[in-house]
Amino acid sequence: MTIRLERPEDYRKVEELTREAFWLHMNPFYCDEHLLAHRLRTAPCFVPELDFVAELDGQLAGSIMFSKARVITPDGVSHEVLTFGPLGVHPDFQCRGVGGALLRYAVDEARRLGHRAIVFYGNPDYYPRYGFVRAREVGLPGIDPLMAMELVPGAFDAMAGGRFEEDPVFHIKKRDGRAFDRDFPPKKRDRPVRVSIFRESLPAPAYRTLKSLKAKYLCQLRRYSEGELLALPGMDENSIKIIRAVLREHGILWGKPQS
Repeated sequence: MTIRLERPEDYRKVEELTREAFWLHMNPFYCDEHLLAHRLRTAPCFVPELDFVAELDGQLAGSIMFSKARVITPDGVSHEVLTFGPLGVHPDFQCRGVGGALLRYAVDEARRLGHRAIVFYGNPDYYPRYGFVRAREVGLPGIDPLMAMELVPGAFDAMAGGRFEEDPVFHIKKRDGRAFDRDFPPKKRDRPVRVSIFRESLPAPAYRTLKSLKAKYLCQLRRYSEGELLALPGMDENSIKIIRAVLREHGILWGKPQS
């Protein structure tokens, strides 16, 4: 595997890769992560020194992009932190360690360049293996799935109680995402599987809890970690096992985003 900085000739290929990696990932009707990749490169928050691609077997396999965000403390002081995303791996190369290698390489480089901390939204069942913790463990009150990592010891000491804010470039309107996607080859949109598929297989208390989340489709359950669901009323280990098996049956890898 080779990891290097993204080059201009990679731009379209990275957008295509990102589209493949995130297609129907969190929404059964559209994908906008490739538009985010496109917009980030010209955004003031973008950190080009931390914009990497991975090549495997001579092909573009994955991509990670970092940008600047901030934590605003209760007294109004703004502290710069890093955030990342999209982190995507082409489906042909998933589950081969590409995402993890990109993340480790980028974190090491961010530390070398003098950045102090990373805060981002990510799966709390997955990212601790790379050294991230829930943000509340370092004094940031954001709810899961907000994750954090110190690059410099004590970096979060001055940010206690602070509010994490991403750059506005991350807020993409649905119509913009769909318009941008029309410039790419058409993709099949499978009929989404509804959460009601669990009506017969889950115990009644667990199914009621699942319905209360207001997630209509299976792919939307990926916004929750296994640990988060297990902590909810009516859930138990057997219910989580059933949910995991059904997601896997429909090609949804719960807790292993683009690895």
